[in-house]
Amino acid sequence: MTRRVVVLMLLATMAVGGCGADRSGYVIDPIEQVTYAAGFGPDGIVQEADEKGFYGDAGIDVDVRTDISTLSSGPAQFSALNLAEMLRDRDTFAGWRVIAALDQQNSDVLIVRDDLIAQDRDLVSRFTTATLRGRNFGRLDEKLVPAEVADFGFVSGS
Repeated sequence: MTRRVVVLMLLATMAVGGCGADRSGYVIDPIEQVTYAAGFGPDGIVQEADEKGFYGDAGIDVDVRTDISTLSSGPAQFSALNLAEMLRDRDTFAGWRVIAALDQQNSDVLIVRDDLIAQDRDLVSRFTTATLRGRNFGRLDEKLVPAEVADFGFVSGS
């Protein structure tokens, strides 16, 4: 290829890449308050995203709390923890239910307060962007995968 062809290809790529939707009419819903209880090491990404304003850009005001006692005292509705950590201290996590495995390679799980779940068969349909907004963290663009949903009743004491 000649230098001229390469330059033209780069210019065309930059021109197309610069095209985008006009966001002048883009309206963000009012900011919703979310309480997230940081439970294990990888939560640093949640704090980093909060500090960089990613949640604010999405219209969510996240209150990241690193004290695990927020789980038992009530302000947090949703969290992620390591299952081994939950099993070690079952009394702290009474009233909480494991609803999903976060990773196939470790024992990190997604937990929710029992009082937010009416029926087990409701789990997948309830945990979507629309139903979690205002009380969640994490993926805001997709449902939890049904195959990952699990109910470890012995963890929540039920």
